[in-house]
Amino acid sequence: MAAARYVPINLGDRATLNSTEIFSTNFPLTNLQLQGRSPTTRFLNNGGITIQAQFSAPAPVSCVALCGHSLSPIGTIAVELYSNINVTGLIASTGAVTVYPNGLSSTVENLALPENAIFRNKAFYFPTAPSVGAVIIRILDSGSSAGYNEVKRLVIGQYKEFAYQDAFGGATLAIDSLTTVERNKSGSQVSDKGANFTRIEVKKEWIKDGSDWSDLIAAYTRLGMDADFFYSQFPSDTTMGLEEFYYQGMKKFGQMSAVDKWVYGLNRTSFSLEGQ
Repeated sequence: MAAARYVPINLGDRATLNSTEIFSTNFPLTNLQLQGRSPTTRFLNNGGITIQAQFSAPAPVSCVALCGHSLSPIGTIAVELYSNINVTGLIASTGAVTVYPNGLSSTVENLALPENAIFRNKAFYFPTAPSVGAVIIRILDSGSSAGYNEVKRLVIGQYKEFAYQDAFGGATLAIDSLTTVERNKSGSQVSDKGANFTRIEVKKEWIKDGSDWSDLIAAYTRLGMDADFFYSQFPSDTTMGLEEFYYQGMKKFGQMSAVDKWVYGLNRTSFSLEGQ
């Protein structure tokens, strides 16, 4: 399992997007480039979905992710990277990959439930970070009963990976809720249903000098607490993929502490990440 990864600059937000499978003009492709859970992009599921992203100039790409998707457990995604902006020069292809890890269906009661939308994310990694001019994403999902599939955010960019994974207790996961609870005069508890969101409390004790340290400072500065970005605490998890499933997605910094150069060559900090 790799150490935590994050994509501070999302090239997908400034790419030119195309697809012939748009379900409705009320759910356009440009929604993939907007922060927040809604509105989504809705694709007509007529046997296959293709999303094409073209850049104004080639740039390094090592991560492509679809966040907030509605694919069924038998859905697959394939990602193709092209060297030229006119979608020629295939340099990498993942082939069709199932969107959920092995063993997940027996762990999560119903992936289609609205409460589980916060976990429906899929990321692909290309460690060599080739120079990419265009990306094609191919989706197949014969298990969708709605006749369409939705995706909230498209991430394309170069990931940063910490040199060391966090120590035990260094990445706690909480499911927070906006539901309010009170008791009426009879003593019964009454709930006003609100959305759930994830919160990860990260304690970084071993941030190396050099790019490990400077990349995080740059992310703090660039993203602040208002810009979303893709983060995975346990990328490429091989233990059924469940840790990756729960600990990845679009996040915002909820809090950022000072960076302390506490021993020679190592720095430490802590931050909270709130799921979008």
